[in-house]
Amino acid sequence: MRSFSTRANSAYYHRGIAHLGLRHFQEGLTDFRKGSFLAPDSRVGMERLKVCQEAIAEITLMNLLTRGQEKTPDIPDWRNIEYPKDYIGPKLEDYQDIENNDTNERNDQHKILNQQSGSSASNGDSETKVSDKFILALLEYIRCKRNQYYGLFGNPALFFKLGEYIVPHRLILQLIDKAQQILAQEPTLLEVQHPLAKFKEKIEKMKEIEKKKETELEKLQKQEEKLLKAREMVKLKEQQKLE
Repeated sequence: MRSFSTRANSAYYHRGIAHLGLRHFQEGLTDFRKGSFLAPDSRVGMERLKVCQEAIAEITLMNLLTRGQEKTPDIPDWRNIEYPKDYIGPKLEDYQDIENNDTNERNDQHKILNQQSGSSASNGDSETKVSDKFILALLEYIRCKRNQYYGLFGNPALFFKLGEYIVPHRLILQLIDKAQQILAQEPTLLEVQHPLAKFKEKIEKMKEIEKKKETELEKLQKQEEKLLKAREMVKLKEQQKLE
């Protein structure tokens, strides 16, 4: 049974190496997983398995980022949503900070950019700034509410369910609207390289390691052949002496 599992592991390993060389990462991942199941202590097999997993993850990320750029979906108009009657937390309107003329000019430029890109800025409130004081007040309110729910019920599962309703929908939509305005003014935040560029070096290194192993195996085989020949010569000499 052990010899069969060893042969199967070797077959999966060599086929996985072939798939890895052909950039067939999904097929290679399947083979290395089967090999690691048969030989969980194989360090080299686990390294190849991680290489396939990293390659698949990076290819998936690149495919998601290189899809056709879709228009940012419009969020509901938060002005039509009222705060709950029992909400006593901070409101963004209470922390209004009308900035100077330079800021107003930047807001006008932002509106022009929104019109050019086709994004909806009707929900935007360019004069209201998300200040540090508002953020600190909101975090303190959330912390107090969470402690209150936890003290009343003492059940972490129920505590997290109730925690979803701590911040009202109006404020959530208003903050999302603000985040869209800020991100629309920022340049591209990610620089994505081709996912296979990084793995070419790894694959080349692995090929070099495989070549070294093959040369070492060839040397061992030659040494074994020499030993066998020497043993045969010794046996022949012993037989000649006996005759």
